[in-house]
Amino acid sequence: MLHRVRMFVKQNNLEPLEGVVEVDETFIGGKEGNKHFDKKTSRILGAVGSKVAVVGAIKRGGEVVTKVIKDTTGETLGNFVKSNVLIKSWLMTDENYSYRKLGKIYTHDRVHHTVREYVRGIVHTNTIENFWSVVKRCIHGTYHQLSEKHLQTYMNEFCYRHVNRKETPQVIMDKALSNCKGRLRWKDLVVKSA
Repeated sequence: MLHRVRMFVKQNNLEPLEGVVEVDETFIGGKEGNKHFDKKTSRILGAVGSKVAVVGAIKRGGEVVTKVIKDTTGETLGNFVKSNVLIKSWLMTDENYSYRKLGKIYTHDRVHHTVREYVRGIVHTNTIENFWSVVKRCIHGTYHQLSEKHLQTYMNEFCYRHVNRKETPQVIMDKALSNCKGRLRWKDLVVKSA
């Protein structure tokens, strides 16, 4: 039933973000050492193990957009930013090397976490990092475990919650019900991995 509700709370027809936009990626999944023996990843996958990458962009004081991605290469992250952020926007990221080419297209500032720089004037990624913090607390405290198969629908729910966090419950419910377009079958809910 909750999967059906999640289909109604996704944001439809979002315009590309503009203004000051922060972009960051995170990894969702449990630690390899905490997994049951038969669930551990048998091959070496680097520092993230078998976690799933998710990239997000947030307009300060506005909407947030997320996408489950297969890797964090410059091409993947660049394509996400280009399709979700207007060119005239001021882009803020961390020092991840994958974002370096975006400076040719956007006004782009970076904070350098490796040298303990988290804020430089109005240049920071604290808004998107706060969003990731709320997402991970909700996963850990409420859902406990998410499959990669349905992760994007959960991320859509978190985006909807964030954008409507100051609305009354009645307004939130009215918005969700406005997305209801009749019967929703289980096979329409089941999505392929991103």
